[in-house]
Amino acid sequence: MAAADVLIWLEPTNHPQTSREYNKKEILDRALDRAQRAVELDRTLPEAYGTLAWVLHWHYRRDESLAAFERAYELNPSLADCRYSLILTHRGRPDDGIAVMKRTMRLDPFHAPVCFTWLGNAYYLAGRYDEAFQNLSTAANRMPVHRPTRVWLAAAAAQSGQHEVAKSAVAEVLKQQPNLTITKWLDLLRLPRSTDAGRLADGMQKAGFPE
Repeated sequence: MAAADVLIWLEPTNHPQTSREYNKKEILDRALDRAQRAVELDRTLPEAYGTLAWVLHWHYRRDESLAAFERAYELNPSLADCRYSLILTHRGRPDDGIAVMKRTMRLDPFHAPVCFTWLGNAYYLAGRYDEAFQNLSTAANRMPVHRPTRVWLAAAAAQSGQHEVAKSAVAEVLKQQPNLTITKWLDLLRLPRSTDAGRLADGMQKAGFPE
């Protein structure tokens, strides 16, 4: 339930029951309450710590988030949770994010398509734009209406010289959310390293997103 709350908070949808809860602080607070309750109910459950880490990440409590995920892996060294990769990437450790995602995808051959998005994000912030573009293209083909995939695909395409792809991805994103800007996207992610924020902003500007 906590994981569902984060998804509802993160992404606008057309579902009547969830669309009105998009980006509402109380939904993210509810997610934290539920994740903390899950850990209280079973302190030996690595998945509970993983979800708590995920919720803390979007509360921008990044050090606590990493600590919770480290506890999850102490409990289960073979845990395959792709969210850890994105947390590391956003924390300014894209090379670690790549390594964790590749390991996760190897341990779980039936991994979710979003793994390609988050691997692409890590490659992008590592400055490996062609590899970012390849993985984000795969993700976009499997999740054609996933907004974050299209945002990062547009940036990666622009940096790789795939300008028509970048333009198309921007158009798809703005059709979903006409008021999205580079500033709003960076505020959502709150990347702690200015070099990462600048790299993403540069790609989004080249792709054609409004400031």
